[in-house]
Amino acid sequence: MSFPWASQMIEVRSRSGWSTKVYEPLIRHRWAFYARDQNQALQKLQQLPPNTIQAILEHLYANTPVARTNLPAFKACKIVDSIPFESTYHRDMTSLLEDESSSDFSLLPRDSNDRVNVHRFMLFARSGFFRQQFKANPTMFQFQDPNMSKVALQMFAGYLYTGRLEPLDAVGFVELFQAGKNYQLRDPDEIDFLAMNALSKLLSPQNAVEIKARAEQRQLQEVVNLVQEHFPC
Repeated sequence: MSFPWASQMIEVRSRSGWSTKVYEPLIRHRWAFYARDQNQALQKLQQLPPNTIQAILEHLYANTPVARTNLPAFKACKIVDSIPFESTYHRDMTSLLEDESSSDFSLLPRDSNDRVNVHRFMLFARSGFFRQQFKANPTMFQFQDPNMSKVALQMFAGYLYTGRLEPLDAVGFVELFQAGKNYQLRDPDEIDFLAMNALSKLLSPQNAVEIKARAEQRQLQEVVNLVQEHFPC
């Protein structure tokens, strides 16, 4: 099956003839050497054996650890210089999320057309729900979430790309509950856990009433109980 992001894939071929395709926008944001000089970077990579290429690509895609046996190859490709090293994964993936020149899909909030632009490739990789949607309709280019405001969608998109929830808005965290189940994420409960943890830190007299009201609308008794425990009303 051919997907709409096929034109954004590039082939990596080893010296032995083994080959694979990778998502170019992600590689560009994760690999500074490639962003500076694509031809030279690919030439260095393609001189390596397949298992080493796979280890490098897995690191670029998912921030997997760098084995000491692979360090010379990582250094030759100018990905890391030493072990341990300071990971740039969060920064790089945030940069990819913000790259509207390569984005090809829009998430729409429940209450407006103020879109959050993302990459179909990332939705396909992270969400079972979107995998099913794109298989059924490869040309699908937007989706409106029935529960989330724009700021909640921004936090959700950031989580899909980086694995972190940035505390952009306390009320927005309420709208993230059940998103892991609704979008069939690999760990459907993690986003609820992270949102609850963030709410426990951000809850204040200024936002308690609004958080409780939104939680009651969504029938999130656990969040209602959290508010009442700290600010009985």
